[in-house]
Amino acid sequence: MVALQAKKLVLQADINVIGSGFKGQSMLINGTPDNCSVNPNTSYTLSSTASQSFFKGEGIVPDNNASNRGRAPRANGGGSGISGYSGGGGGSSFGEGGMGGYRWCDELGPQDGGPDIPAGGLGGVALSPYFPEDKLFLGGAGGSGYVTTDNPSDPTDGGGIVILFVDTIVGNGYSILADGTSPVSVNPVGASDGGGVLLYSLPTLPATVTFSAVGGSSGVHSNGYDNGAEDGEVGGTFGLYVPIENVNYRANVDNDDVTPTCDIDDDNDGIPDIQEIYIGDHGSDGVLDWADPDFCTSFFDTIAGWSCAVDGLPNPTADIDGDGYANFIDADFPYCGSFVLRIDQICSNFDPDGDGIPSHLDLDSYNDGIPDIIEAGGSKYQWRWTKRFHDR
Repeated sequence: MVALQAKKLVLQADINVIGSGFKGQSMLINGTPDNCSVNPNTSYTLSSTASQSFFKGEGIVPDNNASNRGRAPRANGGGSGISGYSGGGGGSSFGEGGMGGYRWCDELGPQDGGPDIPAGGLGGVALSPYFPEDKLFLGGAGGSGYVTTDNPSDPTDGGGIVILFVDTIVGNGYSILADGTSPVSVNPVGASDGGGVLLYSLPTLPATVTFSAVGGSSGVHSNGYDNGAEDGEVGGTFGLYVPIENVNYRANVDNDDVTPTCDIDDDNDGIPDIQEIYIGDHGSDGVLDWADPDFCTSFFDTIAGWSCAVDGLPNPTADIDGDGYANFIDADFPYCGSFVLRIDQICSNFDPDGDGIPSHLDLDSYNDGIPDIIEAGGSKYQWRWTKRFHDR
């Protein structure tokens, strides 16, 4: 995985994570039997000691000796071929992986008029339904083709992951490459990958970005036939993607030794976070929300067990409902307001100037040129000290 955070990224070379995902395992020993006596329909899930199949491609399903072999996929890892020389299934990502080729004893499959008996490893399942849930996956590996005559192939390895938190990318003609590998073999047995995915935080993909996620082509035998092996499905894109971030890393802008969820002043400007965030007067009683007990009980009491009498107002970088999102980027947070669509989807109530920096991390929350500490009644000397500490 490559992860970068910057205001501006200028590429001077490709970012290359080809084949850096889940791994395939070659069948380096001959299996038995060397015929078609094994029933493909009872060979989906086999133990690690089964000789009529080999290991599936790695995927997001944990390793299990009771089910590591057989035709069935390991989620996004392709299934293995079975005795009779069937091919391994392709790994998957956004799109489904292709099924491996037919057995030789099935007369090379239907293209030669032989019986239509699919026996290759099944391709990894398409993960496209899960990306809207803010999930992220390494590319699945291809399953092994079945070997009996010492001619193993190297199944495909899945693609890696590139995560970029940047405002501007200058491509300079270079690319971000996250493909799976191609099978390398003596007699290809078929291991086709499913296409990958581009996840981005904007409503539409910029016109200056060129994206390609074709599915992998099926393996082709030395006689020119694919033996019924299938190509992998194409990949795709998904907009308005919001990855779950490590808030303790992201919000510790003052570089102190206190984690943001415990820090009462995340930007170290001398103003407590709750005073910077809860600045309204929802009760219209002349008492600002951060100092008004009625505000806390109206918004937060009993939410996920929260008690205003015990806990006070929620820290903006905490996670009151335990869903993995900090309060200031959580649409379910009672004080969130609406999302503002930017690189980070900050709750609008936390970001009055709309610059993508929530008030508790922003030294000038209203972008009026007057530092918050000055507006709060502090001195210019205090501002200079906090600014220097903030930028160190």
